[in-house]
Amino acid sequence: MAFIRREVEVEGRDFCDMSADYSKPIESFSIINIMLPSRHQDLAYWPVTKDTRTASFWLAIDNSTIENGCLHFVPGSHLEPDLRDHGSLHGNRDKSHTLSSNLSEKDMPKPAELSRGDVTVHHERILHGSGGNYSNSSWRRAWVIAFRSQETVKEERRRGFTHSHNDPLEVLNAVGKQS
Repeated sequence: MAFIRREVEVEGRDFCDMSADYSKPIESFSIINIMLPSRHQDLAYWPVTKDTRTASFWLAIDNSTIENGCLHFVPGSHLEPDLRDHGSLHGNRDKSHTLSSNLSEKDMPKPAELSRGDVTVHHERILHGSGGNYSNSSWRRAWVIAFRSQETVKEERRRGFTHSHNDPLEVLNAVGKQS
């Protein structure tokens, strides 16, 4: 794809063609929203507010298999009292938005293979992630949306957080921490 070959200039760091015509083939997209394989808790990406309750929906647009990088969840990790430590996958939040957390010896990730049209709903503290797509014949596309309280979203905006890779570095570095 042109974006991956760096043939498309993108202002800022949001690489998303979600406002485009959804009927066009994915191969023709010039810009796509790509999350690199990493294991994380969603709350690590957001400011910790009084009400962190979130329901994240992950809708499989294609079949999601182990071969093409389905999600894996660490059962029980959402019950831990503290958010796990996360670091930038590439060592610097200014260069890469992707966060990652390590597994402990007791963690046993479980794959969540899904058929097209299936959905997972998960907690903001569940440790999860996906692997790379090693299939030569299938995509693993998904549509993800997180439902949060209106008060939480207002507080995030007050702090200057917009869920964008273009948020100021000091704002991005403060997410996932108690205020």
